Amino acid sequence: MADLKDLEAAFVKADEAGNAEDAQAFATEIKRMRAQPEPVRNRLVTRNALYKGAAGVADTLLNAPNNLMNLGKAAYGVTAGMGGDAPEPTPNPDFARRGLESVGLIDPKIVPHGVGQKIIDYGRTFGSAAGRRGLADLGKKFHASKSVFHPDPQEMARRAGQREVWLYIQQYAEMITAPKEAAPTEAEI
Repeated sequence: MADLKDLEAAFVKADEAGNAEDAQAFATEIKRMRAQPEPVRNRLVTRNALYKGAAGVADTLLNAPNNLMNLGKAAYGVTAGMGGDAPEPTPNPDFARRGLESVGLIDPKIVPHGVGQKIIDYGRTFGSAAGRRGLADLGKKFHASKSVFHPDPQEMARRAGQREVWLYIQQYAEMITAPKEAAPTEAEI
């Protein structure tokens, strides 16, 4: 089976030869292949995640001096009354992560995806008490528990679309946030 580079080379040759029909066929296949996400095997994602986790633990310790320096900069800015002119924090060096990336143990291009990752991402985003309050506020604003009916069909469609987005977020957020704290009260929203 031809890979993307082979197809691109064949496209160039067909185009240079003036063969528009073959060039178009190659272009269509190239577009189709580029539109598909590259399959990422679970084994690679898992290995990558383990190395990222190990690097994260090491970098927590290795970045401590830099974090203390940044706290000092912030304290200096506050006590000197600099406000927005306070010194910029220094980015963390992340020695362990960068080292493991340089030897190829961490590949930044390997990113988990799929339903499982969506559940984790939405759960992390909306799983805390603050996240649930934010989601409840979005539900209140975007018709989660009230009718979307409106005499104007365009307005009703807009409201239905807003509610659909809220329901989508809610679906994934609820999959990982159990056990739940008490729902936010009206006063908390």
